[in-house]
Amino acid sequence: MKLLYFLLSVLLTFSSAHSSSKLRDIKWTVLKDHKGITVYEPVNYKHPSGLIPLKFKAVLDHNISKVLTVLSDDTRKTEWMPNLKESKVVERKSLENAVVYYRYDAPWPFNDREFVVYNLAVFTPADMTVNVDIRSVQHELRPIGKKHVRGITYDGYSIIRPGKPGTTTVEMAFLNDFGGLLPSFIVNLVQQQWPYRFMAHLREQLKKDNIEINPSFIYNKVQNKVQNKVQNKVQSKVN
Repeated sequence: MKLLYFLLSVLLTFSSAHSSSKLRDIKWTVLKDHKGITVYEPVNYKHPSGLIPLKFKAVLDHNISKVLTVLSDDTRKTEWMPNLKESKVVERKSLENAVVYYRYDAPWPFNDREFVVYNLAVFTPADMTVNVDIRSVQHELRPIGKKHVRGITYDGYSIIRPGKPGTTTVEMAFLNDFGGLLPSFIVNLVQQQWPYRFMAHLREQLKKDNIEINPSFIYNKVQNKVQNKVQNKVQSKVN
């Protein structure tokens, strides 16, 4: 059971990557619909690793500002992501562009798993939507060592957008490899449970009253910034 929870927790890495995910373009079919979470599997997709990508959609009963704040705050991810022992920003160019390191505590006799991922999200202020593409990268500040096993996020994406008033829609797809000698069929079975575990822990974190909303995601402020930019452009053309 500890190994199961460990594998599930490793899948909780929320990050993004260089280019648009290829998983956006494949055809999906419903695998399971339970507790308001719809899980999908690819209709026809093969990867050299033998791993099968997974996608899910769900709705959170929290506004987009709070959801984006929680998901983007790497300093607090150890509070709610199971088995996550370390989360550090390796390099940050902006809120949407950063390389992040994650290390997960593995049960004996397995070594801890670590991931280095490049975050390159696209935030659309007009509709408060965030698109994230997921892929592992190598970074000179976090070279592969002998103490931990380096996992790989081959591909993936996330789309976070407002739903009905006071709600947020989450869509994620991923293709992760835990590394080491874990058989691909075990990983494939485990990751089918990941969306439910992920959403349960995310919902518990969102219930906390000590979450300070990131100003970059406050809806009214974002809208004002967009309007000001438009007005400035119009004014500059007039002048």
